[in-house]
Amino acid sequence: TYLKLGTNLFDQQLNTTSNVIHANITSTGNLSVDGNTLYVDNINNRVGIGTFLPSASLHINGTGNLLNITNGTNSILFVNSSGVGIGLDNISSRLHIVDKTTNNDTEVIIDAFGSGIVSPLISFRRAGGSYSSPTAIPTTQFLDTLGIIQFFGYNGSKYLIGAHLGAVADNVSDGRMDSSFRIATSNNNNLTNKFQINSG
Repeated sequence: TYLKLGTNLFDQQLNTTSNVIHANITSTGNLSVDGNTLYVDNINNRVGIGTFLPSASLHINGTGNLLNITNGTNSILFVNSSGVGIGLDNISSRLHIVDKTTNNDTEVIIDAFGSGIVSPLISFRRAGGSYSSPTAIPTTQFLDTLGIIQFFGYNGSKYLIGAHLGAVADNVSDGRMDSSFRIATSNNNNLTNKFQINSG
C-alpha cells in the first residue's frame, strides 16, 4: 500500500499487518489513495470515488453497489448501478421505498410553497425513440399507454395486482395529445376496465 500526496509519492510501503494505520495527513495539493479509489481535488474542493475528475462535491463512479448509508445494519439510502433504494439494500426497480417497521403508514410527502400558481406535481412523460432522440408515441393498442399506477396486495405467497389507474393516448397528431383515463379492477386475477373517461 502506497500513499500519494499531490505530486509527491511516498514510496515507503505502509505497515498494514494490524489493519490499523494511525496518521494525520495534511496536504495542500490533490490527494490520491490507491489510484482513483479516493481522490481529493483541492482546486475545486471536490471528492471523487472511482474517478480522478469529480464533477460534484462528492462524485462516485463505478458499477455494482455504489453507496450504502446505514443505521447499524439497517439501510437508509442505497444506490447501485440499477437504481435507488430507500429503507433497503435489495432493490428490484429504479426506485424502491420500504418501511420495515410494522403498523405504520408509509408516506411520501411533496411540499410546494408560494403565493402564485404553484402546487405539488408528479409528471409521467411518455415518448417513442430514445432519451436523446424522442419521437411521437404510437397509438396502437398496448403501445399507447401514457402512464399507469398499479396497486398490489399480498395473498400469503406473492403479490398480486388488485387495481390500476391508466392514461392512454388516443390521437397524437397536429400538436394534439387526445387521451382517455381508465380505472381497472381485478376479479380472479383478471384486470377489467370498470370506468373510462374519453377525450372530447
